[in-house]
Amino acid sequence: MMSVSVGPNGTRAEKELQYWLRKLADGPALTGVPPDFERPPGGDARRAVVPLDIDAETRRRLDKVCGGSEVLIFAACVAALKICLYRYSGVEDVVVGTAINEQYRSLTPHNELLLLRDRVGGGQKVRQLLEEVLRTITEAYAHQRYPFQRLLQKLGAVAPPFHVAALLENINRREHIDASRPDVVLALRVAEGGLSGEVEYQPELFRPETVQVFARHLGSALRGVVSSPDSPVSELELLSEERRRELVVEFNETSREYPRGLTVAQLFDRQAQGTPESVAAVCEGQSLTYRELQRRSNQLAHCLRGLGTGRGALVGVYMNHSLETLVGILGALKAGAAYVPLEPAYPLARTAYVLSNAGISVLLTQQKLLGRVGDQAPVALCLDADWEAIAARESGECPPPTARPEDLAYVIYTSGSTGSPKGVEVQHSALVNYVCWAKETYLREDALDFPLYSSLAFDLTVTSLFVPLVSGRSLYVYPQREHESSLDAVLADNRVGVLKLTPSHLALLRERDNRGSRVERLIVGGEALETGLAARVLESFGGRVEIYNEYGPTEATVGCMVHLFDPRRDTRAVVPIGRPAANTQIYLLDEALRPLPENVPGELYISGAGLARGFLRNGQQTAARFIDNPLRPGHKMYKTGDVARWLPEGVIEYIGRNDEQVKYHGYRLDLNEVRIRLNLHPGVKDSAALLLKDAHGQDALVAYYVSARPLDVSALRATLARHLPPQTIPGHFIHLEEIPLTSNGKPDRRKLPTLEEARQRLEEEFVAPRTPAEQTVAGVWAQLLGVERVGVHDDFFELGGHSLLAYQVVSRLGEAFRLSVPMRSIFDHPTVAGIALLLTRMQLEQEDARDVARMIEEIKSMSPDEVQSVLAADGRPAGGPSH
Repeated sequence: MMSVSVGPNGTRAEKELQYWLRKLADGPALTGVPPDFERPPGGDARRAVVPLDIDAETRRRLDKVCGGSEVLIFAACVAALKICLYRYSGVEDVVVGTAINEQYRSLTPHNELLLLRDRVGGGQKVRQLLEEVLRTITEAYAHQRYPFQRLLQKLGAVAPPFHVAALLENINRREHIDASRPDVVLALRVAEGGLSGEVEYQPELFRPETVQVFARHLGSALRGVVSSPDSPVSELELLSEERRRELVVEFNETSREYPRGLTVAQLFDRQAQGTPESVAAVCEGQSLTYRELQRRSNQLAHCLRGLGTGRGALVGVYMNHSLETLVGILGALKAGAAYVPLEPAYPLARTAYVLSNAGISVLLTQQKLLGRVGDQAPVALCLDADWEAIAARESGECPPPTARPEDLAYVIYTSGSTGSPKGVEVQHSALVNYVCWAKETYLREDALDFPLYSSLAFDLTVTSLFVPLVSGRSLYVYPQREHESSLDAVLADNRVGVLKLTPSHLALLRERDNRGSRVERLIVGGEALETGLAARVLESFGGRVEIYNEYGPTEATVGCMVHLFDPRRDTRAVVPIGRPAANTQIYLLDEALRPLPENVPGELYISGAGLARGFLRNGQQTAARFIDNPLRPGHKMYKTGDVARWLPEGVIEYIGRNDEQVKYHGYRLDLNEVRIRLNLHPGVKDSAALLLKDAHGQDALVAYYVSARPLDVSALRATLARHLPPQTIPGHFIHLEEIPLTSNGKPDRRKLPTLEEARQRLEEEFVAPRTPAEQTVAGVWAQLLGVERVGVHDDFFELGGHSLLAYQVVSRLGEAFRLSVPMRSIFDHPTVAGIALLLTRMQLEQEDARDVARMIEEIKSMSPDEVQSVLAADGRPAGGPSH
C-alpha cells in the first residue's frame, strides 16, 4: 500500500482523491475521432502510425512562445488537440488522457495515468484556453500520486473515461498510455530540431485516411494556437485553402445538360410520340398505352382551360391511386396549372386548410370522395363519374403549351413550425432537372418498371410517378386500402424493377426472402438509413440489388444527393448521403456561413437548379430559409436545418436535425406542431413531444401532456388525428404534473421521462397471459415492441405499436398459428386477449373445414355401396336426402 504523509486536514491521498472526484464530477462525456468501424468487444493491441506535419514556422513560433519549456509546449499541443475534439463533437466538456510526469516518478510509484478535463467554448479566446489547459496539466501533476485504477473503482468505472490521449515523450512514458488502449494517441517529442510527433491509432477502428485528416487538422490547430492566440476557438481555421477548394468548388462541379426549355408534361408528350403503343400504366387489370394516356390527359387539359384554369392556377388532386390519378396530374400540367396533391387518408381539417391556403381553383377527385370535400372547392370534377362527358366534348389533341420552365409544377405541403403546414412551390425547371438526373442514375438504359403505391402528398412519390413516364417504362399503380400494405402488394405482384421507399418500409423487406424478386434497385429516402439495415436487406436479395441512399428535402425537389451503398466500404452506423446530384451544390457551413472541414458537424445548405421557388403565400419563411449564397454570388441557397459532416473519403454523412423537425416513418414532422395540436384538447394545459429510440433501436414518438388528471388516450389520439397524418401520431402519451424547464424557460427535454419510464406509467394493473394463445401473442408483441412484459389487457397501439409494426405482427402471428391473419384484425382486436381469442376461433374454424375436406375426400374414394353403409350406420335413411 502506498505510504502517504498526514497533514492537519487528513492524508495527502485523501486530498488528492477529493481533487479527482471534484474534477470528474457529473461524468464527463467521451469525445474522440469518429470511428470508421464498429468498436469490437475485445480488440487487439495493434497500432498504426500517421506522421504529424508541423511546419517550420509553427515550430519556430512554438519555441519562441514557450521559451523551450517542455510543459508549455505540451500544453499548447493539448490545447490544439482539445480544439479539434471540440470542433468534431460540439461537446464543450473535453477529456484527454495522459501519463504521469516521469520527473516525479519516485514520488508516484503506484500510478501511471492522469486525466486532463477542460471546458472548451466556441467564443473562448485561444489564449484563455491555453492558460486553462496549462493550469489543468499543472494541477494534474501536483495530484498525480493517487492511483488512477483505485480512482476508477471508486467511480464505479471499468475503463478510463477517454478515447484520446496525449504524451510528450520527454516527460511521459509511452507504455503507461499503451496499457489503457485509447483509440488515438498524440505522441510528441522535443529535440534539437524542435517539436515532432505522430498520431497512433487502432486500425480496427480507423482507416488511414481518417487519421491523416485528423493529423492535418491537429497541425492547423497548433498553428492557430501559436499564431492567433486572440482569436475565438470557433474561428480557428482547420481547413487549408487547397482542401477548401476541393470541398467547396470541385465537389460541386456537377454541371450537366438537360432540357431546360421544356416542362415535365412536354417530356411526357415527347416520350408518347416515340413509344405510343407501349404500356404507360397498369392498375388492377386495366392499362393505358402512352397514346391513350396522352389523349385522356389532353382532353382533361382542354376541359380545365375551358373552365378558366390555366397558367398559374393551382389544381387540387384528391384521389385514391388509379389510372384517373395519372390523367388528372398530367392534365393539370398540360393545362398550364400546377397540381396540389391532397391525401384522402389525412384529416379533413388538414385537407380543408390546404384547399383554403392554396386557393385551389378546381378539385380533381372521384365520386366516392366527392362528399368529403366537394364543397370546399369552387369546381370539383370527378374523373370517374364525369369522364364520359369530358371525353365526349373535348379534343384529344395536345393543347398549345402555355406553362414555362419557371412556372410551378406542383405544391406539396409539409409540416410547419407554426402549427400549420407549409406549401413548397416546385417549378418545372427544378422538376425536369431532377427527373432527368434520376432517369440517368436509377434507370440508365435498363428496362425496369416502377410502382406507384405511396401517397402523392409525400414527394418521395414524385420519383416513381414521373421517371418511368418520361422514359418509356410502365408505371404499376396500386390502390391504397385502409389497414392494408400497398408495399406488400407490390412485392407479391413482383412486376417492378425499381422501388422507392423509406427506411421504415425497408425494414419490412429484411425478414423476407427476396432472392426471387424482380426488383433490381432500391431507392431509399426520407430518413437516415442505418448501415445494418441496408446490409440485411442486401443479403435478403442474395446480394444482387443496388441500394441507393437519396437525400433531399422537399424544398430541393425530391432528391439532391445520392450514395450507392457498398457493404465493404460503408461501415459506419449510417449510410452516407453521398455526393450532389446534377446541377446541384452542397455546402456544410458553420453559423457564420464559413465552410467546414472533414469530421466537423455543420448545417447543410443546398443551391442549384433543384431549389424550390419558396413557400406559398409565406414570404417571411421563404426569406428566412432561401438565403443569398455567399459562395456563389447572385444565387440562392436553402438553409435545411439538417446537420451533417464531411467524411474523410469525400462524401457527406447525415447526422440529424438542428431544430424541432424530425423524420418519423419517412414523414418530416415538426415536434412543435404535435405540441400545438395536442394543446387544442380542452383538458391539456401544456405538452411536449420527443422522438426516442426503443429497445430495438426503432423510432418511437412520445407525447407528454400536463393536465389536472390523466386523460383518455383515445381522446388525445382523436384530437391529433384531426390535424396530423395517421403515420405521425405519437405511440405513447405520458401524463405529467408539469413540463420541466431550463434556466432560460425552455422545455428541458433531458428531464422528461425516458421511454422505459413512459411504458411503466402506461401500464394498468398487470394481468399475465393465461392461455397458450395469449402467451404466444404477448411474446410476439414483447419482441417487436421491445417491452419486458405484456399483459392480456394491454393495447398494441398504446404500447407504441403503429401501422408498420402491425404488418410484422400479423406476419409473425400468421406463422405461429399457421393462419392467414387479415391485417384489419390487429385494428379490430388491439389487445392481447382480443386477438388471441380471434386467432383461437379461426384455428377451430380452420380445423372444422379440414375435417369436412377430409370427409369429402374419403367419400370420393368409396363405392356407392360403402357410402350407403356409412350413412346407415350414422342413422340417416339410406338413399334419403341429407339436411
